[in-house]
Amino acid sequence: MILAPNVGHHDSPSVRRQYEGSWLEISPERVRWVAPAAAVPAGGGFGVPVGGEPGQARAITHVQAAFPARGTEGIVDRYAVTDAAGAVLGSFPSGQGLSGSGLPEHQAGWYPLTAVRAAALDAGLIWAERDFTGDAAGLEREFPGVIAHVRALTVVAWSRALAYALGGVVLLALPWIAASGAGTSPVFRAITAVLGVITLAAGIGNTPPVLRRLARR
Repeated sequence: MILAPNVGHHDSPSVRRQYEGSWLEISPERVRWVAPAAAVPAGGGFGVPVGGEPGQARAITHVQAAFPARGTEGIVDRYAVTDAAGAVLGSFPSGQGLSGSGLPEHQAGWYPLTAVRAAALDAGLIWAERDFTGDAAGLEREFPGVIAHVRALTVVAWSRALAYALGGVVLLALPWIAASGAGTSPVFRAITAVLGVITLAAGIGNTPPVLRRLARR
């Protein structure tokens, strides 16, 4: 089965460059993905035969993760092709949620999960789904190279979470820091307490360990 990108009606030029010229083949003989024309080097991608030997495609895994400290850039949604031993042979993006169109069929991505899963199963490949939200170490260990800059994304995620937590602590302590004479008003104390609790909770909630637990519920 050969799949062309499922594209939106209102994609910006920058989004189009991420998929134009690309296509995907999943068959009982091979798995091949041709990278977009704008990719460097041009004409990149990968192609591997299907089989049970090392270096032959045996499974396709839908890999997801989230690094909210970088907004949409931190949302990982790709497909990894592996052999029987779990070695990564190649990967390609789903494009989910990146379309300029708001229609559900376009938000499903350039290579929608339902279409890729059906093609993989028809080709006799093993299908799996993994969510590594908040578990960058596990992602890099099991699917090395599938996501670029995993460590940098993790550092940014921790930095932002800790910054929020520190801000919450400062807000909670602000009435006592700013107090002079008779102290601050009860209204000021109440407002800073509420803001402090919210900010502190946001910081704790966005740390990778907490995100991982939430994702597994």
